[in-house]
Amino acid sequence: MNIKNVHNAFTIVEVNKHKIVCDPWITEGLFDGTWGKFPKIDNIEKYLKGTTHCFISHVHQDHMDLEAIKLMDKKTKFYIPDIYPNHVIKNILNNLGFKEILMLKPLERTEIEKEIFFNVIPPMNGGGLVMDKKDEAGTLAHLSVDAGLVIERIFQSQIIHNQKIVLLSDNGPYELNGNIPLIEAMEDANLIAFPFNGVADNYPVCFSNMSFKEKQQASLKRQENRTELQSKSLKILNPQHLIPYSSDMVILGPKAKDFADTHPKEYIERKRVAQIYEEKTRIPTHAVCYNNNIIIKNNKTIIEGEYKTINFKKYAYSKYSEEINPIITHKSISKTYLIKNFKLSCKNMFSMMDKLKLSSEWILQFIISDLKITFSVNLKTKEIILKNDPNIYKEKVQILTIPSGYLNKHFTFHHHWNNSIISYNLEWKRTINQYCGGLDSALNFLHLNQNK
Repeated sequence: MNIKNVHNAFTIVEVNKHKIVCDPWITEGLFDGTWGKFPKIDNIEKYLKGTTHCFISHVHQDHMDLEAIKLMDKKTKFYIPDIYPNHVIKNILNNLGFKEILMLKPLERTEIEKEIFFNVIPPMNGGGLVMDKKDEAGTLAHLSVDAGLVIERIFQSQIIHNQKIVLLSDNGPYELNGNIPLIEAMEDANLIAFPFNGVADNYPVCFSNMSFKEKQQASLKRQENRTELQSKSLKILNPQHLIPYSSDMVILGPKAKDFADTHPKEYIERKRVAQIYEEKTRIPTHAVCYNNNIIIKNNKTIIEGEYKTINFKKYAYSKYSEEINPIITHKSISKTYLIKNFKLSCKNMFSMMDKLKLSSEWILQFIISDLKITFSVNLKTKEIILKNDPNIYKEKVQILTIPSGYLNKHFTFHHHWNNSIISYNLEWKRTINQYCGGLDSALNFLHLNQNK
């Protein structure tokens, strides 16, 4: 079994004549033009040549890059976790002309070729960083879509050692909680590749109520929490080797420098991350890049090639620009039309909150920068407030300052809230620096009902 981690979660596993590509990402400027690849890799498309199988862990663009998928042969076999909303991935692949698509039930080992088995790891990171109701760790997607994959080579001959690798993608192992089937699926692997930081959303960089020092402290706390939780789980799983991956990116545009300055370098650079995890877990932990080959043979893991160290801050700074991202600039719309769509979007959000039993004591407020108006929604009482009431600020309020056209595109689902949060294009404030998972989840449904 030969393994190459190109960057982020983009990984190639070669077994016999089969080339399995996992979570391909080749395009610069994902998520409304703001995500850049790190490190820079010349002719990255070459890694897709000869793909026979492709696993897509979840719907986010850095794991399902359509430009990469379009380069694959139409005979490529695709494997997708059977987890909501991954039916969207299947529909997209069908529309692109791919026919062999298998939805895999979590924790059900499936033989995809002779002696080669896939087993999907369901999301383990639904609330991993939210330690209690007063936690300040920031935004973590509570409608978790992140899945992982176990690839096993099980030989018919009893003489040869079986091989097992776990590619967790963005699925941080926070919540094993004695789940025996989950542990058994991943334990005693030759290798576990795991996500090593939490910089893929806009907290704390885009929260203007925090000082720069407070942002740095909040990010450090968040990374330390993640490391403690993951290290505990990784020790339980007891792999032979660990590899930090699936956490590499830079931000393009006005937030490029803030992104690089806020997040601690020791949780950005793979070599330093590997040292931290090896110290905590006592498991051999390796920094790898596109220049390394990982070979598993006879129950031994060999890493070939030179690791390329690249100055992250220098590279991230090179992506800075004062220009506003044109993808998020939209014409102003009328107050009447905006409020109409706001009310309808709130109705859809309330319906989904009831359906999913989501609750929040917070008020979500929108300051419309070009129209000079403010309106809010109380998530506890489900009251819509169409004026700026100063008494509101005595409550827990999360405030978004945004132009009318850009906001309306979220109501009409041309922009998705989760993607916009990831993109670092939104500007937030909080009256209290406290995270609310109910608000975070409910926001994803603040759009017009797509079924009508």
